[in-house]
Amino acid sequence: MVKRYGLLCGLLLLTLGLGCRNNETPTPVNSAPPPVQPNPSAPSKAASPTESQSPLKDALEQRLAQASLKGSHSAIPAGTRLLSVNLEDGVATIDVSKEFNALANRGESTESRAQKELRALLAQFSTVKKMRLTVEGKPFDSQATDWNTPFPVRDSDQPNQSDATSETDRSSR
Repeated sequence: MVKRYGLLCGLLLLTLGLGCRNNETPTPVNSAPPPVQPNPSAPSKAASPTESQSPLKDALEQRLAQASLKGSHSAIPAGTRLLSVNLEDGVATIDVSKEFNALANRGESTESRAQKELRALLAQFSTVKKMRLTVEGKPFDSQATDWNTPFPVRDSDQPNQSDATSETDRSSR
């Protein structure tokens, strides 16, 4: 019995000794990592992961990503990606991927909700006065709204119908 116990302990130690052996070749202490080659097409100043190149672009990308989450109540079709955003003279031109086209089949109220979501997001940026949206560089084909013609992102920026009427009345007098 003692021989068996001694034999089992010996096998166990041998197994542990072989299992803990390092089979990898050692790395020389003085070796340096290979030098990083600069990318000539990259911008000269690299941004840190937390540094934003465009807060507007970041906000839009985040909103579209949230719309794709399971359980999202967004009217923006899941999978829609931001291709580009350009801000010129207060007009944000947003170009999105073809997944946005699914909105055309969801009805006028859903399309209106999607537009309100985007308008509310863009209204947070004081430099954005109006927006327009294209799908892969082409006008979004909608039965309800002209997304290609710039429209205000804030309700206060829209002309009031009664003001326009009263001004017309005054000029005709």
